[in-house]
Amino acid sequence: MTVRCKEDGRFSTIVTLRLTMRDAKVQGVSKQEIGLKTAVFSHTLPTLSNPQLWSPSDPALYTIHADLRIDGTLSDEVESRFGLRTFHFPAGGPFYLNGERLLLRGTHRHEDWAGLGAAVPDSLSRRELEQIKAAGFNFIRLGHYPQADAVLAACDELGLLVWEERALAPALLPDA
Repeated sequence: MTVRCKEDGRFSTIVTLRLTMRDAKVQGVSKQEIGLKTAVFSHTLPTLSNPQLWSPSDPALYTIHADLRIDGTLSDEVESRFGLRTFHFPAGGPFYLNGERLLLRGTHRHEDWAGLGAAVPDSLSRRELEQIKAAGFNFIRLGHYPQADAVLAACDELGLLVWEERALAPALLPDA
C-alpha cells in the first residue's frame, strides 16, 4: 500500500502511528496513537517516572513497538529494545554507571571463527558472549569493524557494556 502526499506534503488518506512501550517485565508503560497529517513530523515520547536502569548486574531492557496504519490497515511495524542508564568517566577515572562506581572487567572479541571466518552464526556468538559473562566480565571491546546486530542485542540482554568502533560516513568526517 502506498501513502500519497498532496503537493503541500499532507497525506491524502488517514495515517496513524501507534507506539507501545513495555518494561523488562513486559508490562505496558505507555501507549500512544498519533494521527499523522504530514510525511515529516516529530514526536516526543513520554517521560518515564522512576525508570528501571540497565546495569551489568540487572540488564533491564525496555521495548518500543511502532506500527503504521493506513486507513486502519497495518502497513509497517518495527520493534526496538533499549536500556536506560547514565554514565560518567572523568579524566583519570574511575568509571561510574547510574551514579555508582563500577570496575570495568573486560576482554576483546573479533567476529570470526576457524572454519567460519566472519560468517559466525548468531547462536554461536551468543554462546561465546554467555561464556564471557560467566567468566566475570562486564565489558567487551568489539573488533575493528561493526559486528552483527545480534551481538549487540546479546550484550544488552546479558549485561555487557560495549565499546564498538563504527566507521563514519565520509560526509561526517572532520575536514583534514
